[in-house]
Amino acid sequence: MASAQATFGLLDAIELQKMQTSTAAKAPALNIGKGIETPISVFMRVSDDATVARLEAAGATIEQREGDIVIVRTTAEAASALAATDGVVTVSLPKMMQLHDRDNRIWGEDVSRITLGLDKINSGAAPLKQAYTGKGIIVGLVDAAVDIHHINFLNDKGEHRVKRAWKHVVDGKAQLTVTADTPEKIAKFTTDNAADSHGTHTMGIAAGSYYNPNLENAPDFRGAAPEADIAVSCGFADNAHLIKGVRSIINYAKSEGRPCVINISMGSNNGPHDGTDEFPAALNSMAAEEGVTVCVSAGNEGNYPVFLYHDFGPEGTPLKTVLANSAYTSAVASPLMPYPQSIGSFQIWGSDATPLKIRLDLLEMPDATNSDEAPKVVDSYTLPVNGTGFVAPTANLGIPYDDIKTDMAKFNEVYYPSSYIGGATSVYAANNRFLAEVTMSLGATSYENGSKYWMSLRIEGQPGQKVYIYGMPTTATTGGSYFGFSFRGAPGDYKESDCDGSVSAIAGADRVITVGAYNTNRMVRSVDPYRETIGATSYYSSWGHTPDGRVHPLINAPGSWIVSSMSSDLFHNPQFSDENRDAATYYSTTVNGKEYAYTLMSGTSMSSPYMAGTAAVWLQADPTLTTADILRIAQETSDEPSEKRYNDGASGNLNAFKGLCRILGMTGINNVSTADAPYNLYRNGNAFTVEAPAATAIEATVFSLQGAQMLSASASGQSLTIDASTLTPGVYVLCINTGNALKSEKIIIK
Repeated sequence: MASAQATFGLLDAIELQKMQTSTAAKAPALNIGKGIETPISVFMRVSDDATVARLEAAGATIEQREGDIVIVRTTAEAASALAATDGVVTVSLPKMMQLHDRDNRIWGEDVSRITLGLDKINSGAAPLKQAYTGKGIIVGLVDAAVDIHHINFLNDKGEHRVKRAWKHVVDGKAQLTVTADTPEKIAKFTTDNAADSHGTHTMGIAAGSYYNPNLENAPDFRGAAPEADIAVSCGFADNAHLIKGVRSIINYAKSEGRPCVINISMGSNNGPHDGTDEFPAALNSMAAEEGVTVCVSAGNEGNYPVFLYHDFGPEGTPLKTVLANSAYTSAVASPLMPYPQSIGSFQIWGSDATPLKIRLDLLEMPDATNSDEAPKVVDSYTLPVNGTGFVAPTANLGIPYDDIKTDMAKFNEVYYPSSYIGGATSVYAANNRFLAEVTMSLGATSYENGSKYWMSLRIEGQPGQKVYIYGMPTTATTGGSYFGFSFRGAPGDYKESDCDGSVSAIAGADRVITVGAYNTNRMVRSVDPYRETIGATSYYSSWGHTPDGRVHPLINAPGSWIVSSMSSDLFHNPQFSDENRDAATYYSTTVNGKEYAYTLMSGTSMSSPYMAGTAAVWLQADPTLTTADILRIAQETSDEPSEKRYNDGASGNLNAFKGLCRILGMTGINNVSTADAPYNLYRNGNAFTVEAPAATAIEATVFSLQGAQMLSASASGQSLTIDASTLTPGVYVLCINTGNALKSEKIIIK
């Protein structure tokens, strides 16, 4: 099968160039005349099995394959040539994933367990007939900074509840995976990062189990599924290793013959957000497998002004926006760039293959006394179609380009000699959508120039087209954004970001559950000026429209100031000062002579494991639930946010207890069994047969979970068949009356 040659995008090409330059620089020092090869992993989409064979014949190592996505082991020097192999459709470098936590404090009261109803679920409170704890289900986590030996992950006998652990280690050329698959190896497993606690915290939220009710005023910091078995993959946090971790957990669960719920509390904004780029496509392929549910955090960029969605409408109205943050001096200055204004990169995606005209305008802002005056375009550059172009004072960029404009006089006057802005345009083969990658490093020659002149983005499209812009937020040490599509107070028709599109690009995978954050902590406002109303969506929670029309996140769960386990490796680290230890520790307890700590953290990193742990509890009640079932039940039983906010997402706030009652058929149906049912129930497709040897007659009624009667049948004798194939797929309750017993059975219509 012939195909066009795949090529790396602009930003990946720059990164490859850096790798190769670094290799060449190392060679003389190592006394290697021809240089050394830098081993890397690369994502590729392949058209068929023959393409895989051609890659292997060319010297590539296939590390993993998920559907038409492969992870190829090669070198930085050989990567571009391999990308041009016949049958390779798309290619990209793995990206480092961002952990979706924000901060930790010691103040406030975390009421997330009460809000979700986990206290009632884990204790078996009425109307439940038993406790639900996730027993028999595998909770998997792909994370970083994990301490599997915390008391939160031991059972009441002191045995590890973590049954499998993988740690990905990168050491120079070598990439190793340490596997712990026996009790002896689990006991010796060490953390991947002793200076952090992210994975320990998220794992505690999903499946932490330590609780000692015998202690006076003992707090209950258990997770949602305190009796689930745990499998964890940690270490090097790029998305290629993440995919490897997910596959390891799935394979373990399949070997055990049990369902698994996998939590991923990290993500990236890079990509089309439609699920067609290699990483979400591979993840989606795995999430489609039977018995697998994947929950991912939505992201914490809900208040970052680096995302835009625009509909050109019937008139083809252009999009215009300023490429800077209004407080640009908050960015970190350096001797090479004393007045940084806009530093970073972003992607512009069209809704189809039709090229967009992308102009980079230099604006002169009006004087404050003329605030009603619109900014004035003093010069402009249009990116080439299917090419790479830049604006810069010099042609010596060290970046590949087809075209460069070095004679923009005002640009050269305003910006430092090392400044540049530009990008590359193409049509992305996987989804046939127009793509522009833009990168910039703009520093003004004076504060006055940086205040008066700004670069802007002007995009012209056809009527009916849409455009999606995804930034990659970079935060300065002062907390200010280096760049953003926002200039508050700019007059005219320049659009300001509303953060539509801030949701992680993983949201494009339509078989995963994206989870945003809502507040369940009574934080003191004098301590936290951003204190949120209980039940309101957290201000930082990412959201956005995906190109297929879905709104994310799909569900929200508690995420602000959540109390959970803190890595003992960090807590007992001698380099961790007493002052910092005291500030980070919310609670500690001593068990068998060892002190264990708990801390507060915020972010959608915390909300996603609550959904994952809840899914494990629901799967204990009904192991046949699919991801679609879990999402539907979560949305249908969700609570309305206490305040309406733009980033609420698709539904509302997770209520684990209401969802479990729905699954068990306890909503609106009063048909509690009075005896053990003296019958057998058989299924053939969507037809159900009841056989009761002692009965003289049988009645069967199917109810919706809201209590509405859907079907009814009766028969004399000991056998009855009721055909439910006319019902819409979903979960129902079958009420069976055999004369001497009344029993409810939950059934699933597929």
